[in-house]
Amino acid sequence: MLSLEKVKSFVRAFFNFKKKIMNDSHRLREVRLEKLRALQDAGIEPYPEHLARTVEAGESVGSFSDYEGTTQTIIGRVMALRDLGNIMFIVLRDQSGEIQVILNQDSLSANQIVAENLDVGDFLQVEGEIGLSKTEEISIHASTITMAAKSLLPLPDAHGGFSDDSERIRRRYLDFLMNQHARNTINVRSGVLRSIRNLMHERDFIEIETPMLESNPAGAQARTFDTHMNAMGIDMSLRIAGGELWHKMVQVGGFERVYEMGRVFRNEGIDYSHNPEFTMLEFYWAYSNFDEMIDFNEELIRRAAFESTGRYQFGFRGDQINLEQAFRRVDYNDLFVEQLEIDLHELESAQDLRASVLNRFELEIPSELSISNAVDFVFKKLIRPSIIQPTIVQNYPAFMSPLARRTTGNDEFIYMSQFVISGMEINRIYTELNNPIDRAERFSSSDQESHDGDNESWESDDNFVRAMEYGMPPMTGAGLGIDRLVMVLSESDSIRDVIGFPTVREE
Repeated sequence: MLSLEKVKSFVRAFFNFKKKIMNDSHRLREVRLEKLRALQDAGIEPYPEHLARTVEAGESVGSFSDYEGTTQTIIGRVMALRDLGNIMFIVLRDQSGEIQVILNQDSLSANQIVAENLDVGDFLQVEGEIGLSKTEEISIHASTITMAAKSLLPLPDAHGGFSDDSERIRRRYLDFLMNQHARNTINVRSGVLRSIRNLMHERDFIEIETPMLESNPAGAQARTFDTHMNAMGIDMSLRIAGGELWHKMVQVGGFERVYEMGRVFRNEGIDYSHNPEFTMLEFYWAYSNFDEMIDFNEELIRRAAFESTGRYQFGFRGDQINLEQAFRRVDYNDLFVEQLEIDLHELESAQDLRASVLNRFELEIPSELSISNAVDFVFKKLIRPSIIQPTIVQNYPAFMSPLARRTTGNDEFIYMSQFVISGMEINRIYTELNNPIDRAERFSSSDQESHDGDNESWESDDNFVRAMEYGMPPMTGAGLGIDRLVMVLSESDSIRDVIGFPTVREE
């Protein structure tokens, strides 16, 4: 065990090291400011309004045979620089990739002021001939270089990068700049969103935006972020689902296939697969059946995987995930029987489950949870972590969801499924309840649970029930977590790595 003096010594060393870095950064900034003034004194604008390019770096390298021997203009950031006196080598990067820039003695003389005041991190316009270097590396042999934007702060060490996760997230722009995986992750995310939208439009879904501020948030069981709207004098909450009730009311209005991809907010804890602000795909399909919707979701996930990465197999958190093979299908209650020897149909109350789980598995279920939330709590803690390969968990007990339709011929079950990959819920699918009388009765049961202390239970929505009474078509619906899917496809260990700018505490 470390002594108090040892701990104090480590703390002092850390802050001294941090202070030295800040001092070094300040000195380097002063040097760069001097270079900025030198450019300005020479009549060179360090931050021009507009500069044009004829080709991107990655294209000139990837299609070298098309560009060899031609004069092109490329703009990018200087990522490395070697000045050997009579020749200078620069690595220039733009969004498409990198290319080597060569300035020989003549071009150095012709561009002396810019070359002398150039630093790693600067944005540079280069005009020259595309060709090979003496070592057969594809390069642009510069004739003219123009400062596109002078960098005043040094970039992090290219080899060490950011070792502190909180610092990486806090200065995400530098993480993207220095970390290839971070850039790849955002590219995968963009590919997933594009793939989903393309598939939706092919199948005649329309994209609709629903409110993010709600007076009665619904569509999930979660704590809310609450606020107040001054203009109307009413309390509001950020939505906890992707507009479920709004989408169903749209169906009443005659739109049969609708979807939305947008932010959702749940005031809950943060871990590798949970973030209070995340993105969901929510969509509803009139006249489709449950199995049809499951097949469609399998196709959506598989297609998004291939179109964003070009493959179906991924290494994720120590496991090899295969999305090409058909997803395994298993009943919800069967998992409880197989893994915990608990038959959910024999439970009469949350207390029955609480006693059984506490005695046998030493898992304490919060006392305020209703039977449905208690069962879900046990599933998340004891069963779902063991499901690694893509699996569809289906045939849930009827008490598990107030919005799903009971299965035909057996009122004990509902048409509800959950897609699980590597212990994470990726997607949920329902055959939606469209009986307004049944709907009102289930809302009443949820109100009682809320009164009994379950702060994650549903609340009644009279406006929605009234809309249903005008007639709502039979339909299926699904909610897919975009961030978790991207985690798997980009092989990222944390949900915060796949969100562009996750929330961090102020420095």
